[in-house]
Amino acid sequence: MRITFAAALVLAAFVRAGAPAGAAATPAPVGPVRVDAADIAPVIDGADDPQASGFVNITFTNLRDTAATQILFALESPDEQVKWTITDSGTFGKGIKVTHHFTMLSDDRRLHVVVLKATFADGSTWQAGDPY
Repeated sequence: MRITFAAALVLAAFVRAGAPAGAAATPAPVGPVRVDAADIAPVIDGADDPQASGFVNITFTNLRDTAATQILFALESPDEQVKWTITDSGTFGKGIKVTHHFTMLSDDRRLHVVVLKATFADGSTWQAGDPY
């Protein structure tokens, strides 16, 4: 793939600007399940309620013809350290955007969401690093 200088400047400006506060940038799909959006709200420092928690809303799309039945998401730090994992189970058909809400107990505002593993109705699996 060839990138022109102007396109590289636009891309660099976008990467440098980053995503709006509370939202994670949507990376290009690297597997059969694409994270379309992730809204992460960490635990608020100094909250009076000891049960106070943050949350993450993940919007994702299964890109395979076969329905996904289980997806393992990771919340990673900027240095790609897995801080939290979330397993979502159900029947997720091809091309349908799904948004689910999860509770998390982290105050790290730098987290982003990736797919670590997906299991499909036909028994096949995909793991991060596998070809797609």
